[in-house]
Amino acid sequence: MSICQSTFETRTQAQIDSLTSSCSAECILEVAIAADSVNTNRKFSIALGCQLPDLQTANIPAGTTVYVEELGVPVVAGSQSWLGLDGRTYRKDKPDRQIWSWGEARDGALGHGSQIDSSSPVREISSSTDWCFIRAGRCSSFAINYSGQLYSWGQNGSGGMLGDGTATGRCSPVQNYCSETNWSYVSQGPGNTFGVKNDGTLWVWGGNTCGGLGLNDTVNRCSPVQEITNSRWCNAAAGGFGLVGTAIKTDGTLWSWGCNIWGQTATNDTVCYSSPVQEITSSTNWCKVDFGNNHAMAIKTDGTLWGWGNGTLYGQLATYVKINYSSPIQELSSSTNWIAVSGGYAQSIGIKSDGTLWGWGRSDQGVLGVGVLCNYSSPVQEISSSTNWSDAGTGIRYSTGIKTDGTIWSWGCNLTGTLATGDTTCYSSPIQELTSATDWYAVSLADFHTAAIKQVV
Repeated sequence: MSICQSTFETRTQAQIDSLTSSCSAECILEVAIAADSVNTNRKFSIALGCQLPDLQTANIPAGTTVYVEELGVPVVAGSQSWLGLDGRTYRKDKPDRQIWSWGEARDGALGHGSQIDSSSPVREISSSTDWCFIRAGRCSSFAINYSGQLYSWGQNGSGGMLGDGTATGRCSPVQNYCSETNWSYVSQGPGNTFGVKNDGTLWVWGGNTCGGLGLNDTVNRCSPVQEITNSRWCNAAAGGFGLVGTAIKTDGTLWSWGCNIWGQTATNDTVCYSSPVQEITSSTNWCKVDFGNNHAMAIKTDGTLWGWGNGTLYGQLATYVKINYSSPIQELSSSTNWIAVSGGYAQSIGIKSDGTLWGWGRSDQGVLGVGVLCNYSSPVQEISSSTNWSDAGTGIRYSTGIKTDGTIWSWGCNLTGTLATGDTTCYSSPIQELTSATDWYAVSLADFHTAAIKQVV
């Protein structure tokens, strides 16, 4: 079905018609946009079928790409707005939201003012209610509020991963060094951090071994520095213990830099790069990418899923063949309905447009959620066969997902309370967090802790 013109209010349509290609232009969408969910060449929102909802009332993870026929261009979910690949910004209302965390509190990773672990959700110490984006890092977390301000807390090693201008760890949220008000998206790996602003610029900080910051040098940074090409970006991923990064430009091309021992830059070689280099196929339809330990997984706008890097031992690239790939290779099933993917230590998980969740790679301690501890080198569905997953992530030995009903579920290792079940029992199939809340908006996990945003009812 095509877009229904009546879904737009007159004022909203007038704003759309008058917009230019300027990044500073904004259109306030008063209503959801009905989108074509049938055409297989166009992929749409994760959670609500044929609707592109406002980001403040639906569980749409940042980085999700949606094609809006009425606008004629793809738009990408940011922390506060849909970012049009035509340079326009579309945003909506701002309800109250809180941040809660659980799991290992080492180095202050939970943001609740101490280093005491918690096996159930605990609220961050500032008690703010204007959070709209959350991202958990290795032993730290990042959050963005409605004003576009970036906050971080937890471990601050590798030259200043928190980006606050110091190498000092924090047990509670502290604002980014430059106090900017235009942050949209953040991704952190074990040693460095990447952030995208509303103007599409990409900023990097932290450790820079092997040129992992893409700045054409190996100097660590404790505050954000713009990447060297000054391009316009919409999605970025930091990852790998070898310090590697990858990002997608607004033209749909994918670029990488840093350590390349296992072919992580998808350039058909094993040469390390200290500045961005385009993946070898030069495709222009990439829309989402995520890094695991030493492998990457990415989705194209046609709904296909591709991987590269380290695929030995566990089959974490989902190709059934356990070997490394230094250029993109499609997952075994050749499905065209993938809409989300997350790379873990030696495994990956993904969500299809029908709301089902699939995993592949290592299944140590039940991290794939399939009820058994067998490894899989091709996608296998999680044991509950649920059809309402909206987002999910996987780390070292556990995974967490959020459903369209606002509930959070986890599975895998639980030794530090990472599953929020009130105990330390490991589970090989999804189990709901202790409070059974139905007002969770977003969730993100790292090595041993989880951070989430809850809607204030």
